[in-house]
Amino acid sequence: MPRRYRFIAWIAPLLLLNWLLLAVVPLAPSGNPIESLAIQVLGGTVFGQTAVAAAWAAFGPMPFRWRLPFSLGWLAILTLVNAINEWLNRQSPGDCVFVGVLLLCQWLLLQFPLWGIAVGFGVQLRHADEIGSGEHPIQRQFGIRQLMLLTAVVGVLFGVGRIAIPYLFREFVLLPIVAPVIAFLIVAEVVMTLPLVVAALLRRHAVIGVLLALTLIGAITACELPLLKMVVSGGSANVQEIIALNVGTATATLALLTIVRLNGYSLVTTRCAAKA
Repeated sequence: MPRRYRFIAWIAPLLLLNWLLLAVVPLAPSGNPIESLAIQVLGGTVFGQTAVAAAWAAFGPMPFRWRLPFSLGWLAILTLVNAINEWLNRQSPGDCVFVGVLLLCQWLLLQFPLWGIAVGFGVQLRHADEIGSGEHPIQRQFGIRQLMLLTAVVGVLFGVGRIAIPYLFREFVLLPIVAPVIAFLIVAEVVMTLPLVVAALLRRHAVIGVLLALTLIGAITACELPLLKMVVSGGSANVQEIIALNVGTATATLALLTIVRLNGYSLVTTRCAAKA
């Protein structure tokens, strides 16, 4: 197997195991607190996989005509395993459609910033063998400065939301309940996974970037519960469940992208890479 495809040998078994667990483990809340948290962590991996699928569609590798259907097919598989879970555990039919729509919305929202980076910086995911050795790495990498700028923008947007959401729910007390919950969940997952996706694929300073992204995730998690309680009056969500969900999301995202990164892939500018 060529070096640039070796990551598949590592990722495929990991994904198959995760899909198997998502298909057979009952995802309904359990009376055992530890078991319930483990279920939340497992559920969070779905959002992490969606973030990686979105990054694949925007950055590569592979030609876009291939990676777009494969990326959407990944979401279809996640929806299918959820349907299998419902069938095996005799849960309410139709929830898999809701999950599929939720994941598609997350995927679509991530496309805007990811393609903004891909087009604005000329960034693609390239293997080290494609880059060559005659180019100075600082000229070709999407670096820590750009990541810090991206993280700052995300933080500012979240801060604005932190102020705006309480105001909106004070002024518009009759806002629908279900739609805000869905929107809140999708936006939170997008905001958390975007910096982590970029940080894990940096050619240099990836560890610093990941730590920065994880710090942002921790800050968002700390603010998430009070915001969610404003959206859902008397909601049953608690901080442990939110933390477990976010841990599952971050773990799946970081595990998959770390495998890709360790197998020689990183974000490079296509203009500079073409000169190599």
